[in-house]
Amino acid sequence: MRRRMGDAGWNGPLGTDSSDVSYLLVTDSRYSKIADKKSRLAKLFLAQAIVQSITVLNFIPTPRELDRVAFSLTAIAFLSILMGELGRRHGRISLLMFYLCASSFTVLNSLGSAHRSNFLVEVIGDTSPWKVNSFRRLTFASILLGWLLQTLASLTALSLVANVILLP
Repeated sequence: MRRRMGDAGWNGPLGTDSSDVSYLLVTDSRYSKIADKKSRLAKLFLAQAIVQSITVLNFIPTPRELDRVAFSLTAIAFLSILMGELGRRHGRISLLMFYLCASSFTVLNSLGSAHRSNFLVEVIGDTSPWKVNSFRRLTFASILLGWLLQTLASLTALSLVANVILLP
């Protein structure tokens, strides 16, 4: 749309006399909140994908037998992030709810398996130099960072779902 200089020096759209400034379109605050939450959720999904990639890299250099449960949980986490991103982009509540359930399941399961194997206690109590057990410390950091990101993403996704459901 072409613009022109109005009488009062206001650059308005062509075809107006610049007197309708008070009737300009104002975005409802709910839509602004939804846009902000969608943007925040996109950043959290990217961070979660990076943490999951680090987790996958932890599986590669190990000479031991591949832990099938941990690898399947990582695959489910990637799938849930993909579904969550599709739900975020297209406003599909069902995909966001799938993301919430599947990703929460994987994070809680990884925390539970680390707790059952006393992995967290061993890593925290280990006073050896960082280079010796860098693999274990990286795994520990990815578990904790994954839990933190999951908490933030779940809260953001839940509030996004609540705002979308409550829209008229």
